[in-house]
Amino acid sequence: MTATRLSPLRPSLAAQATLLSLAAGLAVRFNALLGDLRGDDFVQAAMLGGAFPGKRAVWDLFRFAGPTGESNAALVDFGYLPWWSSPDLSLAMFRPLASLLVSADHALFGKAPWLFHTHSMLWWMATIVLAGRLLFRLLPPAPAACALVIFALDEGHNVPVAWLANRSTLVATALGLLALEAHLHLRERGGMRAHALLWLSLVLTVSAGEYALSVLCYPLACEVMSPGRPLARVKACLPALIVGGGYVVLRASLGHGVTDSGFYLGPFSDPWTFARATVLRVPVMIADLTFGLPAVYWHNGPPWRAWMMSLDLLSPETWRRLPSARSEHVALGYVALAAFLALGHLGRRGLLAHGRGPAARALSWLALGAILGLIPAASAIPEDRVTVASSLGASGLLGTALWHGATLARRGRWAAWPLVLLIAAAHLGWAPVRDHERVGGFSLRSHAQRDWSLAAELPSDNAGHQRVYLFGPADFTTAANLPFVRWYHGLPLPKSYRRLSGSSLPHDLTRLSERELQVMAHGGALPGTMAGSLYRPIDRPIKTGDHFELPGLKIHIKAAWGGNPVTMVYAFDRSLDHPSLWFVHASHKGLRRIKPPGVGEMLRIDRAAGR
Repeated sequence: MTATRLSPLRPSLAAQATLLSLAAGLAVRFNALLGDLRGDDFVQAAMLGGAFPGKRAVWDLFRFAGPTGESNAALVDFGYLPWWSSPDLSLAMFRPLASLLVSADHALFGKAPWLFHTHSMLWWMATIVLAGRLLFRLLPPAPAACALVIFALDEGHNVPVAWLANRSTLVATALGLLALEAHLHLRERGGMRAHALLWLSLVLTVSAGEYALSVLCYPLACEVMSPGRPLARVKACLPALIVGGGYVVLRASLGHGVTDSGFYLGPFSDPWTFARATVLRVPVMIADLTFGLPAVYWHNGPPWRAWMMSLDLLSPETWRRLPSARSEHVALGYVALAAFLALGHLGRRGLLAHGRGPAARALSWLALGAILGLIPAASAIPEDRVTVASSLGASGLLGTALWHGATLARRGRWAAWPLVLLIAAAHLGWAPVRDHERVGGFSLRSHAQRDWSLAAELPSDNAGHQRVYLFGPADFTTAANLPFVRWYHGLPLPKSYRRLSGSSLPHDLTRLSERELQVMAHGGALPGTMAGSLYRPIDRPIKTGDHFELPGLKIHIKAAWGGNPVTMVYAFDRSLDHPSLWFVHASHKGLRRIKPPGVGEMLRIDRAAGR
């Protein structure tokens, strides 16, 4: 096998750049240490404490649903899964090491969230240190330093640092970088010790979860772009292929994976749907990595579209005829892909001009690994938090392009200045501002959601015999996790906590009889509230005339539009006035109990509020 020529390490400059990157990243993300638990963190605490409606092992805390209808029955009965969930829904991520680390947090640190967050921050710091080692081995010192600072400030790191349940991204990336370094060391020098380190680090990487598949794309890209005999390069790929394939097989055999969700896609359970989604989702994430355009806008919608509509420059009918914001975002994504490739070409030219052939080859496979790593990431709704592994290769490309552009600008090539200013503004100027805002906002919202949950007007006496029914939640904590937030802080769980509607729009509640309540949602923003939501794919619409049944409750769909119910009739097994039934609405004053209307009467509730 032809050895890969690696640049000699420069300890002094590498250490200085690493310390600078750590300092910059910590400076804009220190607020993460002030945050509380949030969302799934409380659910996992309930799993460990035996309060979750389904037994979970300490290594299996990311099994939120599935894989069989029988195991989901208790979750639907309690209300953690809503009544419209697909019967075959599975949200079971195989992350044994990440689960064990969460279990260790609770065992060692009790209820001190700052220690939990310190643990996450240490994994982020390890990721930066290992990324620095890699970049300084592969690239000349100046572009490596630029790349490392860009990587440390990448916005995709914010949520994994601030949200404990997403720490698995950092764990997989850090261990994956260790495996990549072992792969390069094995190509350069060989030896049994390097072999053992490679296999061990690969196994640990995949044990952190499916995010590891994105990191494993780098050794594959390295072999694709490296010289040498094809058979030798295929042989060098085998450890990553065997461990990655073994992870996929083991995950499936243990009943883990994602099926029948409108948010997450299973590449192996529905490969055609996944392939179509990849064509849309990958360019959206490339736009995030290249231009800093938040990928989450693809799902939530960009803020500027609503602002432009508010100007009344075009009629509502004209706006409806225009392509959707998603189409615009995907188009920008393909522009970003072209820019990404152009920047890679520019960086290679700069390295070759300085006689850095091996570095130019390394930049090529870093860029290829970044793009390939987005393919497994496309199984989730596009967000920057799933691009952490790919941000390494993207940062190497951007750092090298910035270095070469600055070199050209210093030599009087004024055309290079726009490129330098664009990269610096997006990734060294705007990114740290966004980092500080997002992490600080994330931490503040974690406290707000905790206070909102604890102040909710829910039963405390005889709670285990009372069923709570919620109209139209506006946030996921209110919708699904609120009972577990309260349990974590010593308040009792109700018998059930069920959502009656997936929409936060205003609702009309009409009492048809002593036991029947008609619920009608107002407004047109219904798509994705049930069909196309986390719990049900878009190709399983809910139709007029459909019936659903839960213990103590029957649901009849009186009218549906676009696969999502507009009018529903709920038939309870007892009077709506029975003290065991507790109805709540998320108002601006908090989650408050409401009294059902009298027979023949109608009550309108406002658009739901949330935290």
